[in-house]
Order: sequence, then structure tokens, then C-alpha cells
Amino acid sequence: MKVDLKPRLKVDFRNFSRNRYIPNEAYFLYYKPHFENAIGFQKISWGSSIFFNPTDVINRKDYEDNFYTPDKLGDVVLSAKTMTEKMGFLSDISAKLLIMPVFYETPLPENDTRFALTGNFGVIPFQKDIGQDHPDSYAKMFGAALDLRATTKMIDWQFIYYHGPERDPGFYLRTNNSGNLVIRPFYYNIDMIGLNAEANFGKFVFHAEVAFKITKLNDARTHQLGGNTTDIIPDTYLQYVPGIEYTIDGLFGGGSLIFSLEYLSENKREASLEDLRPFKNDIFFGTSLDFGNVKQSKIEVGAVKDLSNRELAIFFSLTTKLIKELKLAIEGAIIRQDPNQNEPLSFFDNNSFIQSKLSYTF
Repeated sequence: MKVDLKPRLKVDFRNFSRNRYIPNEAYFLYYKPHFENAIGFQKISWGSSIFFNPTDVINRKDYEDNFYTPDKLGDVVLSAKTMTEKMGFLSDISAKLLIMPVFYETPLPENDTRFALTGNFGVIPFQKDIGQDHPDSYAKMFGAALDLRATTKMIDWQFIYYHGPERDPGFYLRTNNSGNLVIRPFYYNIDMIGLNAEANFGKFVFHAEVAFKITKLNDARTHQLGGNTTDIIPDTYLQYVPGIEYTIDGLFGGGSLIFSLEYLSENKREASLEDLRPFKNDIFFGTSLDFGNVKQSKIEVGAVKDLSNRELAIFFSLTTKLIKELKLAIEGAIIRQDPNQNEPLSFFDNNSFIQSKLSYTF
């Protein structure tokens, strides 16, 4: 038996709504050689891609902290997993059932904060509405998933099925009591069939990630504006990310340099509020330099370029130990928007940032 508890205290002295106290990981695990189950706050990471993981649908992301490279938040998950070493031509086989019995809304920036979701719809300014529309029944709040994994020779496979609420909310337009235009977050359900594959060939690693997300079981919904009858539930769509990595080892005595290249895409590339999803036709290039020293120094730089418009996003981070277990991190994002306000990274005004972090591990 094992108890995994990682306490967390995050304080923002300017915007108190961004304070965080609930642990991301606090769960009880019972395990045997070929079986384990767990209950509590867990972070489940799915996907083989480096930058964007369309199959990673279990946990919410903290969009209030950072809308473009958000941290993952822990959610209540009940899981049971069984494993075996060999079955025919398959090895390292596992089957995992996950149940998410509790619904939590995804944090979004509050108005009048430095990351507020504001912008213009045409020439009319908007801001985020107060509150979010939750699923209207417990059955629509309930989530469940099946995760199957196996290895065939040099390829690692993962097959996923998920049913439950989409953790990234959609938005619809309405006018509030003051007559102002606002966007209101809401949640809808998806059935996702996912596939991840990864193969190693020496210094090269090839990977592919595919997510088919079915939305047809949702009732139709519309914007709450006079004369607008557009269904705001996204159509069923397919997301896919092929990629490659190349590693150079032995730098600076024990460091490594990794180059990554990925293509992020989907079959629905329309630019609209109803399909406000990033990375529909984008190229990602990233490099990671791990110095391999006692200070655990590491530099990461990545860029995402939308091939359909002018959007460009550059992300960077530097981490190193200062004294003993005291670690410094400096990270940020530079976003170049497209004049078309319907493009995903250009819909909201506040985007570029730089931040520093101090952490102590004991």
C-alpha cells in the first residue's frame, strides 16, 4: 500500500482568485505484482507528443494561471489496473479502467485581472461572463475511460476510450443584465477514441497521436443573441499529431540535446467561436538542452507557427538549482496574433508573459 501526497501552496499577491491550496496529487494506492487500484486526486498523463496532446482528456488545466501553457490540475479519479508481461507477440500489456465521479469546473481568468479573457467580436468589445454553465445532470458530469497498452517489438501502443465532459469549456455569446456583450463558458460531452504510438530507432524517436472526438450525443445549443441560431456544440472532429525527436548525448560531459518536430492538425479547420480550438494546422519545433550537472540546469525553447494565418507562439523556460534544493525557474511566452479575431490564439487580448518561480524540494 502507498499514500502519495504532494501538498501545494500557491499565492498570488495581486489576484487572490489565482491562489491554489488543493493538492494535485493526493491518493491511496493498493498494488500487487499484476494488479493495482488507486483513489484520490490524481494527474493522468496521456499522449506521445511533446507539445500538444489531444488524447490527454482526463484532467482540467489551470487556464486562470496561464491560458496558453497551463498547468494540469488534479481531479478525483478511481482507477483499477491489471498487467501481464507477455501474451503472444505482445509484451508489457496493461488494461486500466478509470472513473471520474466528481465534476470540477475549469478555472478561467477573472475579469479585471491581468489575464482577463477580453477582446472584440467584430467591433463590439466583450468580457467573460460571471459563472459557468455546468452539465445539467449527474450523468453528463460523470466520466469514465479505458486505457489499453502493449509493446510490439520496437513500438509502444496505447488505445484509449473516454466518455464524459470535455474539460476545456466552450464559449457562447450573450448579453448580461447591464446590456454588455459577454462570453459564457459551458461544458459538453465527448466520446473519444484515441491512439498513441512511439518507436525508437537509435537516436531517433518517432511518435503519433490521434484523437477522434464524437459530440453527436449532445443536445443542440445556440448563442443567446437575437436572431443567432448557430449550434454552439462543436461538430465531431479528428485531431492528429505526428512527430520526430533526435537526441545528441555526451554534451558538457554528461548533457543531452533534443530536437523535436511535430505537425499539429485536425480535419475541422474552420475559424469560429464554436470551434475555438488551437493547433489545427501548425508546425511545432522545439529544442531541450539538459546540462546533466548537479544543479539540474535545463533550457527549453519551442515555437508553434500556424500555417493558415499569422499566428506565432514562442515558449521558453530555464531551470536550475541555486543553493542545495532551492530551484529557480524563468519561463514565458511570446504570442503574435492574427488580425482575424476568430483565430484561436488571437481571440483574447492578453497573451504574452514572462514569470519566475522559486521552489524548494525536501
